[in-house]
Amino acid sequence: MDKGVNLYAYNIFSGKREWEWHHNGKVNKSIHSMWLKGNILVMDIGPGIIALNLDTKAVLWEVLHEESGHTYGTPFSLQGNFAYKYLQKGDFNYPSSSIYVRYDILTGKEETIFTVFRDSIWSPQLSGLALYKDINSDDTLAVVVVGWGNINKPPQDSPTDLRLYNLKTKKLVWEIKKFCKIGTGLNYKPVIYGNDVIIQVTGAYIASIFLQVKSIGGQSFLN
Repeated sequence: MDKGVNLYAYNIFSGKREWEWHHNGKVNKSIHSMWLKGNILVMDIGPGIIALNLDTKAVLWEVLHEESGHTYGTPFSLQGNFAYKYLQKGDFNYPSSSIYVRYDILTGKEETIFTVFRDSIWSPQLSGLALYKDINSDDTLAVVVVGWGNINKPPQDSPTDLRLYNLKTKKLVWEIKKFCKIGTGLNYKPVIYGNDVIIQVTGAYIASIFLQVKSIGGQSFLN
């Protein structure tokens, strides 16, 4: 098998191989996950991202995170017209800052949407994002779990916060500090159901936290 990124496509009915694609560019590690938007395949490759036009097999864009001085975190998702990626600066396990960026699916234009910096002895780790569309303002809101770690502290002594960011203004709307007394699974993004943010919490139970959203005449708005 060729080095780099390799894709094989098979006919769903016959099992016949229809096409294959090989890429050995600046992003050439194994694929972590693949996301589809129309005919655009966006591949999270850990140290970078590749967007491929499946009709033409042309690379639309690729980005290598170390070129901007970042290491990478785990959560990656495709929502709407953007690919969201969690990046870090500094040591992978105890970064000096954790950053969420998004990439325009068509152009690859990168935009930082928020940064969480180290707080004294605590280094931030972030979950995946849960996005909420505010019908009244047309703003997009992002819920994220922030876990704080320190090499000298056990998980049960490490604080965990919940935050809501406005992606249009790029400002923090609210946060709940130390919302649970035990660590959360940061590899799993929160889920929004109605007015509730549902979070997976270590210990086999679910924490449901009110998102402060009310409904008036079918219009949702944030308090």
